[in-house]
Amino acid sequence: GRDGRLSYAPDKLGNRIPDFSHAGYMGGGVPIPNDIPVRITLAPSGGDDTDRIEKAVKAMSAFPPDARGYRGAILFDKGRFTLSKPIRAEHSGIVFRGRGCGLGGTILFDKTPVETVNHRFRPEGTITVGKAWPPWRFSLLTRALNDYIPCGATRLKVQDVSPLSEGQAVVLVFRMSQKFLDDLRLAGVWSVPDFEKPHWADIKPKWERTIVRIDRATSEIVLDYGIPCSMNVKAGHGSLTIERLENEERVDRVGIEDICFMSDYDRSRQDKHGCYNDHRHATTAVMFNAARDCWMRRCVGFFHAYALASVSRYARFITVEDCAMLDGVAGDTPKTPQGAWKYYFNASGCDTLVQRCYGRFGRHAFVFNGPTSGNVFLDCVSEKGNLGCDAHQRYQNGSMYDNVVADATFGFTGNNDVANKHGMQAVYCLMWNVFSKSWKTWFPAIWIGRAPNDIGYNWAIGCITVAGYGKGIGPGWSGYVTLGHVESEDTLVKPRSLYLAQLEERLGRQAVARIATRKQLDGYGKVWIDLMTKFSRLPVYQDPGNLDWPGMTNWVPEFDAAVGGSRPTHTAR
Repeated sequence: GRDGRLSYAPDKLGNRIPDFSHAGYMGGGVPIPNDIPVRITLAPSGGDDTDRIEKAVKAMSAFPPDARGYRGAILFDKGRFTLSKPIRAEHSGIVFRGRGCGLGGTILFDKTPVETVNHRFRPEGTITVGKAWPPWRFSLLTRALNDYIPCGATRLKVQDVSPLSEGQAVVLVFRMSQKFLDDLRLAGVWSVPDFEKPHWADIKPKWERTIVRIDRATSEIVLDYGIPCSMNVKAGHGSLTIERLENEERVDRVGIEDICFMSDYDRSRQDKHGCYNDHRHATTAVMFNAARDCWMRRCVGFFHAYALASVSRYARFITVEDCAMLDGVAGDTPKTPQGAWKYYFNASGCDTLVQRCYGRFGRHAFVFNGPTSGNVFLDCVSEKGNLGCDAHQRYQNGSMYDNVVADATFGFTGNNDVANKHGMQAVYCLMWNVFSKSWKTWFPAIWIGRAPNDIGYNWAIGCITVAGYGKGIGPGWSGYVTLGHVESEDTLVKPRSLYLAQLEERLGRQAVARIATRKQLDGYGKVWIDLMTKFSRLPVYQDPGNLDWPGMTNWVPEFDAAVGGSRPTHTAR
């Protein structure tokens, strides 16, 4: 706008670009603490270290939390720690800290036996934060009465305000109808009972919000930030209920930092092209399950079959920053694409911020898995990817790629293929100043779709594409969706980062300085160059059993601190 502030132009139904600035630790703009004191220090034993680490975690859980909610840090000294089963972090306030995330620092070497790995995925990480798949219980408070609720709405008219109070945390649940599926042309892909399945299969869109104001005269409530999806109640697409979460079981304030994660794999297993394809080994480095206000930073992973960081749909306000995942080993190889592997940074939760991260040889290096919202990938790089960075399935809403570069495709679209049941994969999601150099030239470099019957659409603004057939931006799957909103194609726009601009407007410049580095603030592409300089030239697919890798014996990558932050110390206190 002329006043220098962001100006939002709603469409004819009132839908607007959401506010993405709530993504990340503590809801965005809050610095990750650098002063958590070390309580326990461990050195590698030369044998199996699992029991010693488990005992340390148990001992840490007995420390009382301080005024900020932190019990303290476990410091892992330099060298290789060998693990034979996952480590569970099921108490709040514990930091897992290494002495650097390279071969010259701290290595957590996961040698989980084959018999403990499921057919495809071990459902835990080398470190698993929070309990797995808790059965959440909700109780109905009231219902929204609006005929149409646009994306970005913060004000709702409700049936009854008496059960509500200002400052109350609530969960808004969109209960879709059969009419919604019919209009979305997905009746053969999803069914209404799918939305009510328990645990991980529950695909109802849900948003946690806080009521900041109640107008009892008009029976309206005002939320702390907007709903990232539209709902046409008058058209019979379902209802929006306001509910209370009865069993909050998430752990909080758990951090993982300055560690190299390595997954063992069988180098005798190769595909016909000579690429390693063993999938019977540790799949994920860090799994955030029932967790909130947690982080992972300055970590590097090698060879995992699935992810360096996987954030489940029960997690919220997670930050993953200054991390890299290289050379995943699974059924999907650089020469033989195969589904369900190598989702390096998997944002399946809500309000997750992944920034300044790198992936090499991923299938979907930076991926959203619905039906979640508010997730942001900022200033990230993917190289040698098999498939795209995309909203992978089931109604991701209100999420964003902001200044991400990849030599693979990007996609916010959908399909009505009954076989894979991915359905409408994204609505009201945004690509902002994204760069794609797709080597799969028979695809558009960027897919940006609009759902049928005005149910929702996506934006591509300031995006640059190289390769791809015809126009570099297309609608997606074989006529199911039409082209979404495309603006300033092949020309970068200002502000450079929408996430940082929105964060500044909401919380001020200091909030940006607390989480952003100088390279992020200095201009376009500097973080991309920095990440590629650090990781592109590293030797590929090395032997995890012999760490004498060419030129990497003492390798520990360095990362810039946030402008308003400081580097941590490792002194035990």
